[in-house]
Amino acid sequence: MGIIHDFHNHIADRAFSCLCYLLLIRRSYEGFKRAYKEQYVFPLLLENGKFQKLEYSPERGPGYEEVAALHVVNCGVKNHFSSTDRLTGYYGDIRFLLCNVNTGRTGKAGKIYTDDAIFHGPVIRFDKVPALLGFQGTMRIFDNKYLAGFKGHTAAYQIKTEDPEFDGRFQVYASDPDVNPLTPLLIKGIKAFADKAGKSVSITFLGSSAIIAVHRTRNLFDAFVDKPIPEQKAGFLEDIGVIQSAGELFG
Repeated sequence: MGIIHDFHNHIADRAFSCLCYLLLIRRSYEGFKRAYKEQYVFPLLLENGKFQKLEYSPERGPGYEEVAALHVVNCGVKNHFSSTDRLTGYYGDIRFLLCNVNTGRTGKAGKIYTDDAIFHGPVIRFDKVPALLGFQGTMRIFDNKYLAGFKGHTAAYQIKTEDPEFDGRFQVYASDPDVNPLTPLLIKGIKAFADKAGKSVSITFLGSSAIIAVHRTRNLFDAFVDKPIPEQKAGFLEDIGVIQSAGELFG
């Protein structure tokens, strides 16, 4: 019995040591992320001249209910949802909030339950967008490749534009069919932004706010701890270009 007791204590000690080690690694990585964003990413953003009053927090961004209410991403189930890397500031005169969002659900393959990812990428909200001032409704714009998860959650009326290329690529739903803020210039900008982002995008207009989601394989400004930061500059500039393109779309 003494041997078994000592064995169980040994296992418990090892498990506790591993947990402490993992927590230490996580804390060190969070510190690394904050440091590299403050020392490398922020200066690159500020060099652009359009980004002002930036604040960053690695803690969670908007919660599950808030993001789900936007219908800009399929939020799946709550216990598979996370929102991190909150970045706020101004692009020109427009205030923005950016966070990285991950959503998922529990799937099943035979008798095995799986964790199925639904959405992974940045969600960006711009407030008091000049092109939307006076708009009081809701409009949702979905890339056709990304629409399936939103059946029953789009909006009351489907809208067609006078741009066949746009209508072939996106589906638009609005709360009021007679109020349409999609000008030819804005339509052109949305197509250009989707090309720049390079992945499936969805956009929601809520009054004078515009919310953009970009489905991609990695979070914005992810860094690799085993690669010198200067060698990752090209990736940072590409990520900044995504935010800049979104800002130019609504600026």
